[in-house]
Amino acid sequence: MPPPALTSALQDRSCSSSINNVHVFPLLPAGLREATSLLVVMTLALEQRIGTLLRGRGQTLGVAESCTGGLIAHRLTNMAGSSEYFLGGIVAYSNTIKIKQLNVSPQTLEEHGAVSEQSVLEMARGARRALGADIALSVSGIAGPEGGKEDKPVGTVWIGLATPDGEWARRFHFDGDREQNKAAFSDAALILLLEYLQRKSEAPGAAVP
Repeated sequence: MPPPALTSALQDRSCSSSINNVHVFPLLPAGLREATSLLVVMTLALEQRIGTLLRGRGQTLGVAESCTGGLIAHRLTNMAGSSEYFLGGIVAYSNTIKIKQLNVSPQTLEEHGAVSEQSVLEMARGARRALGADIALSVSGIAGPEGGKEDKPVGTVWIGLATPDGEWARRFHFDGDREQNKAAFSDAALILLLEYLQRKSEAPGAAVP
């Protein structure tokens, strides 16, 4: 099933935009800033390309998932030989597990909510530490059909990335049903990871992602 049309409001530590200041794309999440990235996504499975790059760099990966419920880990382990680089994942669906297993601060959850930049960064940081991974990817969002709010409507997702080079978070919004949103959330997370790995391979000293 292809991901639905989407709008994206991107935020990171150096640049932010209002949720009302959106960009519309036909299929793929924002973050594909180069034609080469788009070509790779169209011709090779995200999981395959990610595995090739991780294996080539000798790096390991862990994931912390909330709204996707293990879908990202499932997709990564569909690749033969993924045990060489994928260490594991933590499905932290409840806030209790986010706190106990990923060391997310209760204060962060209280002040910003589980679906926030602050929470996914702490999730990614916690997963990297708990799993002993070089890189950790995290995701927390609202797949629907309920649970949305005015400032965080259904289809909103935050994705976090913790690496040896730094930490980043991105916000996306998708307009699908629950199943479509979960698939799109996992696509967006994997594309963000792929973009980071590609940029590090092409220009090791570049600012990423």
